[in-house]
Amino acid sequence: MTTAILRIHCDLHQQVVDLASTVEDISLGALQALGSTDQDAAYRVILSASAATARCIELEDQAVTMLTQRPLLCQDPGAPKLILELISDVRSICNHATAIADIVFLDAPALNPTVAPVIQPIIQKVRWLVRCSAGLLARPDTLEAERIEEEHEALASLYQAAQKDLFAAEAMEVEQRKIAATLLWAIYHVERIGDRAVRLARNAVTVTTEAVNASA
Repeated sequence: MTTAILRIHCDLHQQVVDLASTVEDISLGALQALGSTDQDAAYRVILSASAATARCIELEDQAVTMLTQRPLLCQDPGAPKLILELISDVRSICNHATAIADIVFLDAPALNPTVAPVIQPIIQKVRWLVRCSAGLLARPDTLEAERIEEEHEALASLYQAAQKDLFAAEAMEVEQRKIAATLLWAIYHVERIGDRAVRLARNAVTVTTEAVNASA
């Protein structure tokens, strides 16, 4: 990879890192809003996520332009294609955070105080995954990425346990079933954030390694 192209690659990567930091705050805000059933916090997340999604689209356009207008980059597996995957992961996290905030904003009165004891463990796990994955974009660490993979398995177990807890009672009233269904939909998005955060961690290490090898 030439010096000029490498500079373009690094600049776009840094913009993705900055965006990921913003989306980290958004997703953590959504998780906090869900855990506390805070409608005001949920509304702030929705507004912030809208701007972040627009920024994701801008960066995707830049990466696609690099692919189509710079043939040399198309031959380099470490440049725009992996960057596009990073942006896709960040955008997906943002979308799921928005969905969580929508649920809280529309249904908080019904969820409170049901939400905390049922899905707090999975919220805490995903919060950790998001923070670590976003950090890997700026400071890639293979060992930390492996630890995130291990915690991903624990997330799957927590997700299954939460699903069972929500429908543990054999005889639930109609309103209880509605709340359980809403919470089930919420934890689906929580789990998706965790899953995308793990994928982001994988790609963060890969794209940085490719860039380092290309500059050598």
